[in-house]
Amino acid sequence: MNKFVYTIFFAGLLLSGCSSDLTFQISESELQAKVNAKLPYQKTYFRIFKTTIEKVAIDLVDAQVKMSFDIKLETKGLSLFKKTPSGSIDVLATPVYHSQTGEVFLTNLKLLSMDIEGINHGEKLEATVENIIADYLSIRPVYKLKPSDLKKDTGKRIFAIYFGKG
Repeated sequence: MNKFVYTIFFAGLLLSGCSSDLTFQISESELQAKVNAKLPYQKTYFRIFKTTIEKVAIDLVDAQVKMSFDIKLETKGLSLFKKTPSGSIDVLATPVYHSQTGEVFLTNLKLLSMDIEGINHGEKLEATVENIIADYLSIRPVYKLKPSDLKKDTGKRIFAIYFGKG
């Protein structure tokens, strides 16, 4: 009888181990490397305004991601500004993991500061910039797990992703 009880006990442990959840930790340096691989990022709006993001600094603050980036705005064929507007923008966002795709997106974005030399800006421009960045980040993941991390044959599912310094 004892052998039977031990066999059931160990079989239960093995089965529970096979169906347990996985936890991944993504370091600040890994996230920074993923973002740096996509830089510089350039986008032209209305065939006139060329925006360039050249440098992004990532800082993990509590359960949020703070991003500071340098931005430059050039106009094609127009001289709207005395000099090319450039400066920095700081935002804070919450990372959210989508288990179906294995991707991490930044949501709940808040504009912390915007200092762009050569442009007078107020609340409307800041709200517009915040919305543009939030829209961009809502459809582009900042991190994607490797397919090998998402193998179905492990019998495990991803329970959480933690961001940490490192």
